[in-house]
Amino acid sequence: MKPKVQLLVWGSLFVALVLVLGYQITHFGLAFFFVCMLLPVMVGTVYFFNQVLIPRYLLGGRPRIFVLYSLYAFIVSLWLQMLVIVFSFSLLANYQFRKAFPQVSDLFGYTALTYLLVFLGAFYQFYQRYQAHTKEVASLKEALSKQRVDAIELRVNRKLHRLAIADLVYIESMADYVQVHTRKGEVLITKEKISALAHRLPLVFIRIHRSFVVHSHHVSQYNRETVWMGPAELPISRTYKAAALAKLQSNSEQSGA
Repeated sequence: MKPKVQLLVWGSLFVALVLVLGYQITHFGLAFFFVCMLLPVMVGTVYFFNQVLIPRYLLGGRPRIFVLYSLYAFIVSLWLQMLVIVFSFSLLANYQFRKAFPQVSDLFGYTALTYLLVFLGAFYQFYQRYQAHTKEVASLKEALSKQRVDAIELRVNRKLHRLAIADLVYIESMADYVQVHTRKGEVLITKEKISALAHRLPLVFIRIHRSFVVHSHHVSQYNRETVWMGPAELPISRTYKAAALAKLQSNSEQSGA
């Protein structure tokens, strides 16, 4: 969760607690003072569970340590909340418990609220991991399906032209059309955008420039600025340089092996 969203959530909770408690005890000043002492305990407990215990021990495959540390955290959190309540008694009721507001001494209610927030935070964290896992699986499936593609269909002169992946050397984007350069020296012209074409191609193709996509198996040589596709010299742009060089280096190592 982004820091701005966290601030908004905790700020909203702070205001809600002050309003609810202030309405119940008919004294918003005292309610504000009490919530100012209680909220840091809640924030610390929720943060410790969701940012430390869950990712480091539960998701890290150490459930026993997670349970043990969770018990410790629960005890410490309970003790801190009791400390806040006792301190509130001393300031708000001068240790005269009969004069103390029953809402302030509701330890069970505040503990339940704290661990409800812990549960919601954990649920949100697991949901985020599930979404990331789902996207990763979908991406892997898409990459696997692309790897099985052995040909691509291009609309050339209003006709569909089937071109083998192995025969496609590189793609060059012009003003309002795209040139597809083949191994036989042919240049096929299509109106399809280069980004759409690149999306349909397998992972052996590398985007080196906003105007160029190259087949890595047809790269004869390269440096940090230029890729040679036989006699053709194609520039590597700054935007795509890091990713392009990493892929080219990886392909060179695999070829060498």
